[in-house]
Amino acid sequence: MSGCGVESEPRAASAEAGVETEAAAQELASYSLSTDATVYVPGSTITVSWQAPESHGSDDWVGMYTPTAPNTSYSQWKYVSLETSGSITFTAPATEGVYEFRFLLDNGYTSVASTQFTVDIPSVCRALGSGDPYYPTWVRCCDNADQSQSYWTHSDGSGGWYAGSCWSWGVRP
Repeated sequence: MSGCGVESEPRAASAEAGVETEAAAQELASYSLSTDATVYVPGSTITVSWQAPESHGSDDWVGMYTPTAPNTSYSQWKYVSLETSGSITFTAPATEGVYEFRFLLDNGYTSVASTQFTVDIPSVCRALGSGDPYYPTWVRCCDNADQSQSYWTHSDGSGGWYAGSCWSWGVRP
């Protein structure tokens, strides 16, 4: 008889644990990170947008990493606010390669979300002038190494990556 009582208790506890586990999984799934672009020039500004549940902690933070680095080996980091979403800015590393941002909990090293980005050094640049398409709004065009993308510099100093080479956009040497 005592065996029957013992058997029923773990089942009840297991059902409750399942509900708690499902709730915890749903909460973890509500954390997210994204960047305003996928490719950056060294030293450029990266805007990282994040989302977290209302219950997230005041010591949650976002760190920048190389993809294989342990959570303890970040190169830059910043705390997130207590809001459920927001954005923070970082500076792109000086070295080209693939990097990622990770959302970490409670001043610790438990990562709950990540997103990758690339730093690419343009290989061929050309200042734009009279007669070039898009001038004077855009003042410089730089192709990446395989000429699959080009980095355009706006007259206000901002810039961004676009598909195709400068040549494909009508910029001639």
